[in-house]
Amino acid sequence: MLKSLFVFQAVVDFLFGIPLIVAPSTVLSLYGLSTDGTGLFVAQWLGAVFTILAWISWYARNWADSEPRRVVIRAAFSGAVIGLLASLNFQLGPAANTTTWVFVVLPAIFVVGWGYFSYATMRPMTKPQPA
Repeated sequence: MLKSLFVFQAVVDFLFGIPLIVAPSTVLSLYGLSTDGTGLFVAQWLGAVFTILAWISWYARNWADSEPRRVVIRAAFSGAVIGLLASLNFQLGPAANTTTWVFVVLPAIFVVGWGYFSYATMRPMTKPQPA
């Protein structure tokens, strides 16, 4: 199931990343958003970040259970929580519309998934036993 979550994360990141790089104004208009040249640059930059995250998620799906993989899982959880809070803040504001709910639903799915695996991959803390 963890492998599927990594794949899902990679696909979502790729499906948002590439269009943001190639056609940022078109993607933003689908959500009722428009911006100037600086905003388009930021959207393209965000698309590049999504592409990097897709790459990491795609390859991390096959990593053995190790500290680097657990770090990626916890980072994904933290990012999903922050993304969910930012999305909720936007959705409750005046610029939101029905299509922007996707930015609440996707992070919520990832918060649950990454949160579960963040907890599931924790190593128990043990006290050193006296000799």
